[in-house]
Amino acid sequence: MFGCCSCAGDESRICSGDAIEEPIDDSFPKDKSKSFASTSRAPVNAAEDDKETAKHRLQRLIRDFAHDAVGPGLPVEVQSADAEGEEGGTLRLDRRLSQIEFWLGGGSAASIVMPFSKVESISKGAEGTDEKESDPRMASALKMVWKAGAELRVTFDSVMARDRAYTCLRIFHMSMEQVGRGAEPKAPA
Repeated sequence: MFGCCSCAGDESRICSGDAIEEPIDDSFPKDKSKSFASTSRAPVNAAEDDKETAKHRLQRLIRDFAHDAVGPGLPVEVQSADAEGEEGGTLRLDRRLSQIEFWLGGGSAASIVMPFSKVESISKGAEGTDEKESDPRMASALKMVWKAGAELRVTFDSVMARDRAYTCLRIFHMSMEQVGRGAEPKAPA
């Protein structure tokens, strides 16, 4: 069949090199459990395919966000509840993705360090308040609340940047909550 040996003229046999295998059975498989479609790991229907695609997009979003946040950081403006003005800076994450760091005023060290284990909540803008209508910048802001009660408002360049940060920070926060409730993370070997 492949012209690799003496059986090249006999098309009823499959040849892998010089060894001749069983004759080809051209009939349709009668047992569907043995067909290729049911034994493959590929999604069978469009809904499963969409789930896989969404899963891959989320994984890429998290990976890219973590890369940006651990590396150069994300430009933000930060305002604490007791301060009047916003201060420009950079939002960064530590290498273990366990704490948020705010590097304000172009400093060489983190000005505010917020471990995820101490974070009470992360929400978009000023959810649940009338502040949305009064300040259009709230559309691109996140509100972070510590368990001790302190609040930070973090404003991003755009709503898209805010949504990306919100999604990823919430996932990192939930994963740290899981570690806190369950077994401690294992040290790398």
